[in-house]
Amino acid sequence: MLPRVDIPASDGFAPRPPYVYLPPAYATHLDRRLPVLELLHGAPGEPADWLTRGMLVATEVAFAATHRGAAPIGVVPDINGVQCADSHCIRTRKGDNIQQCVTSDVVSLVRARYSLAVGRARWWMAGVSEGGVCSLMLALRHPSLYSAFGDISDGVRPIVAQRTAPVPARPVPELRN
Repeated sequence: MLPRVDIPASDGFAPRPPYVYLPPAYATHLDRRLPVLELLHGAPGEPADWLTRGMLVATEVAFAATHRGAAPIGVVPDINGVQCADSHCIRTRKGDNIQQCVTSDVVSLVRARYSLAVGRARWWMAGVSEGGVCSLMLALRHPSLYSAFGDISDGVRPIVAQRTAPVPARPVPELRN
């Protein structure tokens, strides 16, 4: 299992700790700057989904094996705080600022903790489902931070509100012989 690092709650949002993958080059080539890949989970979901269904470690290890130990530092933050929520990485109704957590708190923590290895110009973001919507939106809102993004299997558009009442059925015309 990958290490997790605590992120202090900020601006109302208390995320589950993110996972961090450090490639072999982190320990063996301290002078080498590595890109950072921030991966966002879907909803319902949690950061661990990238480790199980997303096969993050196996993919990173395979990449590093063919690149002399170099691979992106993988960071998997929480974008909802609980399993069944859908924040779309914005400020929630109760005031949780998920965007600040993902684009500022997580970035600051990784840059401070792994400062010798983190390159400044290569910070990438990708996500699946809700995380895909978030990666698209956040990368476009923060172009000086994210130099690339991947939007994997998101919906056609963000869902702002869902209909709570059933759609009334239309009357079926009678067929005549």
